Amino acid sequence: MKNFFKVMGVEMDNNNPKSSEEFYCSDCGKEVKPEDKICPYCNAAFDNQQRQLSDNELDQVTQFSKDFYFEITGRHPEWDKYSKVESFGVGPFVTIEIPSLVPGVFPIEISSQEDVPEEITIRFGPADRHMRWRTPSERQTLVGQIESVEEIIRGIFNEELIAIQKKPGLFFVTEGIVSKQEYKKMYDKGKLRRAVSWKGTYNYPTDGTHGNWYPKKVIE
Repeated sequence: MKNFFKVMGVEMDNNNPKSSEEFYCSDCGKEVKPEDKICPYCNAAFDNQQRQLSDNELDQVTQFSKDFYFEITGRHPEWDKYSKVESFGVGPFVTIEIPSLVPGVFPIEISSQEDVPEEITIRFGPADRHMRWRTPSERQTLVGQIESVEEIIRGIFNEELIAIQKKPGLFFVTEGIVSKQEYKKMYDKGKLRRAVSWKGTYNYPTDGTHGNWYPKKVIE
């Protein structure tokens, strides 16, 4: 199977590139080298890159899920290897599950789950955020939702956002993704039941039971 670069909509065989040819990224229009797999300017993945999901798998999902997959892996090609097609209740849909390197920390899951049409959901442990109804209206497009997801993931990576479970109130236990400041308030007031942060800095309690509320997703 030959590898190709897409150059302004024209496919060029990169097995025998001609030095006289000029190669341009079809997304941003800037000149690139024939050997590039990722555009150095906009991070678009060229067609010669082997993707994690096959055409057969992508044929199972909606157009929104396909667009979500290509857009987010084009921005973050390093996440492509964590992609999969899942189906439970409302699928099939695309999920990207980014594992933590720290034992006892939940992965980050980003999905195009179709219980709400054309919405991206991000999950860190049992806690999740839905991009369409938790972002301003001007950011409810696919690209806007992905930008919101990127902001949340940066917060999780930097441990500015933490997955928490509050102690039971009168009727139920509250779970969520909260700021480090809100985490500290709950901790000081004795309202924190469990917490997990990306690098493990704010895991609570410290006896190793912090992940017991979502054991199937914790990396041992």
